[in-house]
Amino acid sequence: MKNEAANPTGSHKDRFSWGAVGRAAAAGCAGVVAASSGNAAVSLAAYAALYGLECDLAVTTAVPAPIVDAVRATGARLHVFEDAEQRWDFVRDRAADPGRLAVTNYVRPAVGSSPFGVDAMRPLGWEVVDGLGRVPEHVLLPTARGDLAFGAHLGLREAARRHDRPGPRVHLVEPFPRLSAVRAGAGVHDSFPGTATGAPSIGGGSTTVQAQRVLAESGGDPVVADRAAAAAERLARHGILLEGASALVLPALHRLHGSGRIAPGETAVLVATAHPFKGL
Repeated sequence: MKNEAANPTGSHKDRFSWGAVGRAAAAGCAGVVAASSGNAAVSLAAYAALYGLECDLAVTTAVPAPIVDAVRATGARLHVFEDAEQRWDFVRDRAADPGRLAVTNYVRPAVGSSPFGVDAMRPLGWEVVDGLGRVPEHVLLPTARGDLAFGAHLGLREAARRHDRPGPRVHLVEPFPRLSAVRAGAGVHDSFPGTATGAPSIGGGSTTVQAQRVLAESGGDPVVADRAAAAAERLARHGILLEGASALVLPALHRLHGSGRIAPGETAVLVATAHPFKGL
C-alpha cells in the first residue's frame, strides 16, 4: 500500500497543490481560486498560505465544520453554495481575473484540474516503483475525474521505462458506474446518477477523457466498489486508518483477484489517498 495520508495536510492533494499553487506564485498571480469541500480545500489553503497568496474556495453547505475551521485558520476565504455546480460558476467568474489562477474544473462537460497540479503528481508513480525496487503488475487507486490517476500514470510509465519494463495496469476504483458505464457504451460526457455513501471525495456524476486515457493506455479496468465504511473498518483492524474513498481499493482488489484479472503471483499496489480525520 502507498499511503498518501503521510503528506503535510493528510492527503495526496498536497502533491497537486504544490504544483498548482506553485505555478500561480511563479506566474506572479495574487491568488488561486478553486472548488472543493474536502481534502483539496485544506491543502490548497495551506499551500496558498505557504506561498503568500490569497485563496478563494467555493464549497457547499455540506462541508464539515473542521474543514471550515482549518481553511479559515490559513486566512483563505470560503464561499458557500447550496449546489455543487454553483461552485463551478463561481470559479469561472473569478478565473476572468488575470491575477487569479483557477486550479480546479469550472467548465461543462467537466475536464481535469490544473495541468500543473496533475503533473506534480507524477512522483507518486516514481515512488511506487522505487519503493518496490521493481515495476508492479497492477496499481489500484480511487478516482472521480482522474487527476490523481493521470498524474500517477505518467510517473508509473516513466519509472517503468527506466526499468525497461512495461508499465503497470492502472485500475480506477469508483463508487458507482461512471467509467464502467462509458466502457459499456455511454458517452464520456454523459451525466451518471449514483451515490457515494462514505466516500464523498470521489462522488459526482461526471467523468473525464483523462481518466479514460489512463485505462486505455495502461490496460487497466474500472472497478465499482461500495460499502466504504465496512472497508475502512476492516483496514482499521489491521492498524491502517483511511478515509472511505481510500478504503474502497481493498474490495476492488478482491473483485479483480476473484475475476482473474489479477493473477496469483502478481503484485498489486493499493494507493491510499487520505486519512479519515477531516470530518472530526
